[in-house]
Amino acid sequence: MLENLNEKMLKVICEHLKPVIYIEDKYIIKEGKPLGMTLFITQGIAWTYTVSNNVGAETSCGSSSNKWLKRGDYYGEELLKWAFKCPSYYDLPISTRTVMSQEKVEAFALRASDLKSIVSNYWWHFTREVPQVELEQWEKSAASSIQAAWRSRLARARHSNGWDKFTV
Repeated sequence: MLENLNEKMLKVICEHLKPVIYIEDKYIIKEGKPLGMTLFITQGIAWTYTVSNNVGAETSCGSSSNKWLKRGDYYGEELLKWAFKCPSYYDLPISTRTVMSQEKVEAFALRASDLKSIVSNYWWHFTREVPQVELEQWEKSAASSIQAAWRSRLARARHSNGWDKFTV
């Protein structure tokens, strides 16, 4: 999803990245819990796995339920999809996998609240990422943004005692 964004939007996203460090053998994200961040690995190795589909099953070499994350990889695409289509801050997606550090992991985290703020403030840059059927929600977001800007402009005009001079 990020590969289609222009350089300006990638810079805006980078301004919101927070550096994080996880020591060896620590849970980073747990399966079944709300996914509150997208994680971009810069150093170290983490692994993701799921247990919900393999309860009672024996593990085997090359199982598709395990995946290594290394430098340049990221986890949390569900959060990106959520930010592009869900209007609520409260309905975070649920992680479908557990992410655990295998060794010391250095990464950048993009928090859900920051991502939602970016999408809200720059919604027009993200409309290409949204299927046609979901554009109605974006139209509502656009209308809300315009209304908020209008209210802000009115408030500034009232505050500056220039209400009688206010023009549209």
